[in-house]
Amino acid sequence: MRDGRRPGLIAAVLLALAACGGPRPEPVTWPAPAGGAITTDPARQAINGTAFGFARPDTLAGRPADAAELLAQAEFLTVELATGPRWIPFAPSVQQAFVAARPEWRAAGGIAPDAAPQAAIDALLAASVALLAGNRAAAVAALSPPLFPAGGEDALRRLSALPRLPLSAAAGSDAQAEMWRDQVQIESDP
Repeated sequence: MRDGRRPGLIAAVLLALAACGGPRPEPVTWPAPAGGAITTDPARQAINGTAFGFARPDTLAGRPADAAELLAQAEFLTVELATGPRWIPFAPSVQQAFVAARPEWRAAGGIAPDAAPQAAIDALLAASVALLAGNRAAAVAALSPPLFPAGGEDALRRLSALPRLPLSAAAGSDAQAEMWRDQVQIESDP
């Protein structure tokens, strides 16, 4: 099959296999910044962010805005890696690692276990933006029940002191390694 049909066949087989894994989640979006268009690839930025942030939670101590963005990135990737067609070459274990880690970071951040991913992303990013603007009250309001059952003050305390999250760290690291592997493969193909 050197006539160019093989990549299409592989993609079709992978899509069929993915369909066997149960219902696919609804796609999520990464909101554009208030000032305009997104200038970087949010998925690649989230992969790098989760790989670093979960590996070094000490760098986030006392920085709830950054911790909120990290958890929003993890929520985004959990769905994006399952629904985005460009991630088909990734090993299925990468997306499965994010699904397995989700209860860990949700518990650490005070997020309801059954929260809709897009709602969690939006609330975490709203809190991050509010904190960066110096508006703690708006951040507390963004992290309110039922999405954050214990309320915004509790969520901010948790975000200020994220513990080590080994499943989350492994998911971020695996995604970054897979992204680099995929990039090397693209660059080495003639």
